[in-house]
Amino acid sequence: MKKVLLILITILLLTGCSSKNETTEEIITTKPVVDKKEKLTEAENILLNYGKLIYETEEWQNINLEIKTYETTLKEMNEVNGFDISAFNNYIKCDVDTTKIQYIVEGKEEGKLITRLNPVLDCK
Repeated sequence: MKKVLLILITILLLTGCSSKNETTEEIITTKPVVDKKEKLTEAENILLNYGKLIYETEEWQNINLEIKTYETTLKEMNEVNGFDISAFNNYIKCDVDTTKIQYIVEGKEEGKLITRLNPVLDCK
């Protein structure tokens, strides 16, 4: 009886070990989960930084701008300004023609422009 019990325990231990290895392999080969909301926030921040590089220059601050909204698309940022837009396609796909940064001129006060940047994302 002891021999039968010893054989059953040995079989159970061997079977348990082999299934545990399969689970470990699955975890290793699985791609990491990426939070879409986090990626959209990251894309917005990149757009805001690019907007600052484009619009917060002396050239834009010293010209006589109308009170309106100026826009630069991702495509223009890449082609005209040479910015790297690959981050917008890492985990989310953004349309290069409709994803843009808006530079909104709201008015002037004491010779200074009152402006704000607005990122517009068109991502899936």
